[in-house]
Amino acid sequence: MSRLSKGKRAKKSFYIITEGETEERYFSEFKQKQRCSGIAIKRVNPCSRQIISKAKSVWRNEGFSLSNYNNPVIVIDKDALTEDDFHAILRQAVDSKIEVVFSNSAFEVWLLAHFEPITRGFLSANELKRRLSNHLTGEYKKGDIRQLRTIVKHFTQAFENTRNVSSISYDTQCTNVGDLCQRMIED
Repeated sequence: MSRLSKGKRAKKSFYIITEGETEERYFSEFKQKQRCSGIAIKRVNPCSRQIISKAKSVWRNEGFSLSNYNNPVIVIDKDALTEDDFHAILRQAVDSKIEVVFSNSAFEVWLLAHFEPITRGFLSANELKRRLSNHLTGEYKKGDIRQLRTIVKHFTQAFENTRNVSSISYDTQCTNVGDLCQRMIED
């Protein structure tokens, strides 16, 4: 990255590590639709509590440094995380200066927010899928690029629909994906 003139800010750049194909494809579509530059996205095999060390390994192997990406991010959801795993990841992330983007119970909470308001009350995986299917043309399928293109078009609505659930919590339905997306398009 070149030196900045006095008074100019460094352009924000993000290196996102995710464990899911749906998340990886969503962020790729979002990046393209919003014409965001300075964003790298990498999917790793699910690794639960080891996500921070896995992310560091990927970044190290790919020559990641704060000079080329100043916002390291991991995107996770509750899935099979225990409460101990969740809190360990948060502690490791703080110590490593890595942002945690979290959806409880699944990334589909964020996807559903593109169509309807989200509350702290849990929706089962089946209910999330059913509701998404109602908004899409056909049954919702994880990672379906055509469906994700449709979903991404409603980003502004998703951000509004998750304002009340953007504080991450292991105990309530939440998602702070919108906060990350909002920062990715700012500048």
